[in-house]
Formats: sequence, structure tokens, C-alpha cells
Amino acid sequence: IPETVQGVSVSDPYGAVLFKSGLVYFLTVENNKINLTDTSASGVVCLTTYVDNSGIFTTEPRANFSDSATTGNTESEMTGNGKTEEDIDEDMLLYGDTNEIFEHFKKQAANEKLKEPGPPMITQLHRPTHWSILAREDGVMEIRSLPSWELLYFCRNFALSPKVLMNADDHSTIGNEGIPHVKEICVTGLGWRGQRPHLVTLIDDDLHIYTAFPYNSEGKSDLKVRFSKIQHEVLIKKRKSRSNKLIDIDAHPFYTPKIQCFSNISGYSGIFLVDDNPQWLFLTTHGALRAHPMFIDGKVPCFAPFHNDNCHYGFLYFSNGDELRICNLPSTLTYDNHWPAKKVNLRATPHFVAYHHDTKTYAVCTSSSSLNPMMPKMQNNLDKEEVPIEEDDVFPYPSLDWYSITLYTRDGWEVIPNSRIDLPKYEKVTCMKYMQLSGEQMGEQMKGYIVAGTMCTMGEEVSARGKIVIFDVMEVVPDPEKPLSGFKFKCLYDKEQKGPVTDVDCIMGHIVSAIGQKLYVWSFVNNELVGVAFIDTLIYIHSISVIKNFILYADITKSISLLTFDKECKTLSVVSRDFEPMEVYRCEFVVDGQNLCFMVSDSNCNLVIYSYQPDAVESSGGQKLIRKSDICIGGHVNTFFRTGIRIQDGSILGTTPASALLHPSEKRHVTWCATLDGAISSFLPLSEKRYRRLFMLHNKLVTAVPHIAGLNPKKFRTAKMPGRWLMNPHRNILDYQLLTNFLTLSHTERRELAKQIGTTPAQILDDLMNIQKAMLIF
Repeated sequence: IPETVQGVSVSDPYGAVLFKSGLVYFLTVENNKINLTDTSASGVVCLTTYVDNSGIFTTEPRANFSDSATTGNTESEMTGNGKTEEDIDEDMLLYGDTNEIFEHFKKQAANEKLKEPGPPMITQLHRPTHWSILAREDGVMEIRSLPSWELLYFCRNFALSPKVLMNADDHSTIGNEGIPHVKEICVTGLGWRGQRPHLVTLIDDDLHIYTAFPYNSEGKSDLKVRFSKIQHEVLIKKRKSRSNKLIDIDAHPFYTPKIQCFSNISGYSGIFLVDDNPQWLFLTTHGALRAHPMFIDGKVPCFAPFHNDNCHYGFLYFSNGDELRICNLPSTLTYDNHWPAKKVNLRATPHFVAYHHDTKTYAVCTSSSSLNPMMPKMQNNLDKEEVPIEEDDVFPYPSLDWYSITLYTRDGWEVIPNSRIDLPKYEKVTCMKYMQLSGEQMGEQMKGYIVAGTMCTMGEEVSARGKIVIFDVMEVVPDPEKPLSGFKFKCLYDKEQKGPVTDVDCIMGHIVSAIGQKLYVWSFVNNELVGVAFIDTLIYIHSISVIKNFILYADITKSISLLTFDKECKTLSVVSRDFEPMEVYRCEFVVDGQNLCFMVSDSNCNLVIYSYQPDAVESSGGQKLIRKSDICIGGHVNTFFRTGIRIQDGSILGTTPASALLHPSEKRHVTWCATLDGAISSFLPLSEKRYRRLFMLHNKLVTAVPHIAGLNPKKFRTAKMPGRWLMNPHRNILDYQLLTNFLTLSHTERRELAKQIGTTPAQILDDLMNIQKAMLIF
């Protein structure tokens, strides 16, 4: 070996060795002897070798083997008049010939009956070919065949990360001035048997992923392939020392590659990114490339797949504390989502989930439907009775939901035996939460309970009533035959109220409940609810949110109002409210350090943020909430929840006693919302300087990048107003999905776009990374 080796890549039976000076030697093994052959290549900064099993890397024209599959028509596909099935479909759509329509569908139905289940389709296997992919210091990427080392692909502007990598006929270079540095390059086959080649490269601090697709070029001996960039949100940033200086990797004698490929870890193929921000990249069965961060151990310096009898298709890595860990991916989780997900079969419809912190169990409210041939009616003596519905056999009886509450374990989500509580007939659970309640004395210790609100509807003739039910999760001696039966419910309070209970919450150790148009505050003393305060509201309350001594409630048609509760005086006072009519679905607080705002979802799929500013003229001395921001998310939001942002040391806000010493940007909360169509969204407050910078980028990206179907994202995100609304929309909320389009731009496009708004691409990437890290909850 003439000098220091910088990198080695092996694809049996060939390999390539890269030296510090940029020279490349071709490696072969003959008769148990390693042979090094000089390839005369110079100026190479990184390389990799690849074995292609997909047949995409080929010099043969595609038409030679695809004509029969794309243009050939067999006799069975031809009809009696010489037309194919595609021609018949067009004729039916254009002319509507009824006779030919019936003949076509009769023939199609007959063919379906004759079909028998056969063996699964096997993809055509191709002869493996070996390739070497290398990047030069002048930004050029070359693909050479092995073992002939013939140049078959030349991409001139590879370091500029264009959207499509194309083969250039002219092999001239663009020079080294202003060219980003290509640190790593890797080509791996993902998916079933490696049938999906992907090119992954690390240019400066940016990760770029390309997928290969067949393309017929004009050259006879060129490689018939191109690479298209995949949009992703994985950001890699250089590690900073305590002196806030970037660490130069060239100053270290050893450099560990950050891109680690694997072919089978718990049945998945993908890429693992090591260093400060470890990430999993999986190619799932649906063909999507999913990214999942792994910050449980902080920095991961090295990683490798591992398989033996005790660890089947697992992996091992060194943690930040220099500990070797041998692991397996959980087989119960699926990674074909934005978050790793586990499906739990409840055999019922879930409505509410409450986590009991003391016993570390989950209380789940579910319902199951059944036909109800009975009709409740009110008698003269005001007694209720059920009368059978006398109809014939074909009469569709109404369905009835039977509600129940069950305890589940935290780890395996298994049902705790004998913990199910069935609610009476016609009684529905409208809300269920975990609350920390205190007794009558001020110094009494808080205790956790499961509090549920119910309503009983039995038609128009019977007035609707509700209950407040309080459960305590008790720890009991488990049955030796049932080791999970260590907890059970104990009902402490179950009494009927004056109306249906639509929502409950906890405020300063008390229970606040919404019953019709009244808001009650209760104290739980000696297993009884004692009234503390109440207030009459507008029409009908159906949503409550509490933080400290503030109560935010939503009226069904009269928007939101803000109340304050005085525990010493035992009074509820109105602070401010929105005077404009609005059909509200849900409301929640938005925490931005010492600032507090209010988020509302309405019936027009909008999210509106209000602020309390008594010094503003338009607030009428603080009596009116000021509308600050609005956005349309395209779905009806029916629930909100808040989480603390992830601080610098990787923990969650509120879990460290030094939370008072945190930076103001780390005292924000992420507000999550879920829609009725199954979508989850999140909102994060930003500082004024960062918001202004990203706001200008947001406006530029509306016209700078092409959008799906040519739709305008700015128009879609504008709040929808019912009818003629005498108010202008407040477009103060940024669309993070639109901002991530900046990552798919080339190096030149990033530089030009950042120059137009007076900043740098590095600053924009730093802002996006800080937002991404703050919103991580796993």
C-alpha cells in the first residue's frame, strides 16, 4: 500500500481502495491473494461499489425487452371486431354503445369465474452486475463498470445536487470554485431483493437521496439510467464544541462514515445515519422512504447489523457513553408511518384514553353497537319504561351503543382481567380525563382519579340527563393464574346531574364541569362533590380547557370566552370573550413562554388564534379577544393536546428541576390537533426574528417551486369565511410542509432564494432543524 487509506468499498468479488491523495486502486482476490491495480483515477474524494440485481443499471436499450410487455397484444386480449379492451373502454365512454357494453361485461364476468388462485407473481431476476460510483473534487460523479473500469456515466453538476442526475455527453468540468464538498456517496438496493436502487450522498451538511429509474439515452454504450431526488425532511448538522466552533473532520485522523446501509434488520432494508442526529431510513412495503429519529442515547458513533442465534436480524451500536448495545427492532411496531405505530385490536370503537400516572395504566372508553328493538317512553307518573317496536321482519331497527371503560397495561397494551366497567343502557360517555384532585384542606396531598362525564338520551319525550363518575384505580393482590390482575376500578362517585355533562377538567385541585349553559366548580370531599362556584354562559358549552386558574370554554355557536377562578373567594369571573358568532369544535391554550394565546377550531376547517390584549384599542379595554392568526387545515379538528418542546439535552420540558433556568424559546409548548378524517397536525410558536425570516421564504416558495396539480398553497391555507364576512384573513401561520420544499432545491437555487430574502442557506437550514428538533416527542 503506497500511502494512507481513506476509504474502502467491497462488493464481492471486487473492491476499490481510495487513498488520501485521491488515487483509486482496483482490488481483486485470486488464489487467496489480494491484487491492487492502479486505475489512473485522481482527484477522487469518495467512492462506493454496488452490485445491481434489479436490471436497471444496463447499457441495453429498453425497447429490446419491453416491446412485448407494453405493445404486444395476444389473441385473448382481442375482441371479435379486432378491438382491444382499452379501445372498448374508450368507445363506451365516448359513444355509450349498449350492446357492446353488455358483451364486454359478460365476457369480463366469465373470465373472472374461470380464474383460479395461482402462485404469487415472481419478479424477473437479472444477472448481477458490478459497478463503482465515485465523486471527484470538482463536483463530478462517475459510474464505471467492474472489472473493466469503463466509464459509462458522467454527471457534471453532481455536487450542486440537482433534482435529476443526467449523463452528460461533454466530459468537461465546471471547476472547483464555489463547489460544495462531497463527503460521502453510497448506492444501495432497497426493497424486495434490492430491486429499488437508491443513491445516498452527503454534500457539506446536507443529505440527498436519489432513486434510480430507467431512461433510454441516445448513446449506444451509455448507462440507460437517471436519478431523481426524493423529498425528505432529514437534516444533518455538524457537531459543535463548547466553544461553539465547528469541528473539522479533516483534522481527525479517522473519519467514520455516517451512511450505514443494511439489507435485513427485522425484515426491513434501509439506511442508518450515525453521529449526533441518528436516523433510521426504511423503505417500506408501500415503496415510501420513512425517516425515524433515534435520540434515546444521544450521539451514536458507529453502527452495524448483527445476527446470531440470540439476536435474530438485529443490530449493535455504541452509545454516547461508550456502551456497546445489542438490540432488535420491536416486531410489534410497524414503521410504514411518520411515527412507529402499533395496532391494538380492541374489538370495539374507542372514544377516550386516559393515562393513570400512579398505577401506570391506561383507562380506555370503548363502545360496541347492537340492534335495539325497544323504544323508551315516559309514563304519566314520570316513570320511564321500554316499549317493544312492533314491526315486520324487514324493518331496520335502530342501533344502540353500549359503553364500557377498561384498564390496559402500559407496556404490552394487554387487558387487565376483571377491570371492565359496563355503563347502563342508553348512557354515553361524553368526556373522560385523568385529574389530580385535593380534599377540603388546603395542605392535603393531591391524588389521581379517572373522571368521566356521561349523558343519557332516550328520545324527545324524555329529558336528557347526565352523570359525573369518579373512579379510583386500586392496586390489589393479583390472582396467581392471572398475573396482570393487579389493578381494578373502584367507583367513588356516581350521581345524576341536572343536565348532560358535556366536558370536565381539573382546576387547582377542583373539578370544573360543563352542564348545558352552566359552568360548575366542584370540590371532591369524602367521596362527595360539593359545589364551590358556578356561572351562567350564553347558549351551550361543549369544550373546556384549563391552565392554572384560567378556564377557556367554547360555546356551540357563540365562539369562546375566558374565565378566571379565585380559589380563596370561590368565584368565577369573565375576563374576555369573542363577540363574533362562530361554530366552535374545540378550544385550547397556546403557550409561548410568558405569553398565552387561545386556539379555536371551527366548522369551516379553520384554526383561529386569539390573544388577550387589554392595552389595544380594538379590545375595548380587554373585553374583546383579538383575532391574531388563522389558517385552513382542510379537516374538522375535534381534539387538542399540548406537549413540551425537546430542550438541548434531549429531555422534555418539565422533567428537569432546572426548568426555570431554561431559555425563553425552550418554554414553549407544541399544540397538537387531530381531525375527524384521521390527520394529526402540530403548531409551534416562533421567535419574531426567526418568523420574519421564514415568512419571507414562505412567500418566495409559493412561486419558486412547482406544486402538486398546479394548486396554490397560499390560497388553500387561507381561512374560509362563511358568507360575506366583514373581516380580512390573518395569514400569520407558516406552512412547514411548504418550507420543507427548500430542502429539495439544488445548491444554486438555494443560494439564489436565500440571497433574495437577505440571508444564507445555512441560516435557513438551522431554523428548520431547530423547529424539527423542538417538535420531536419520541
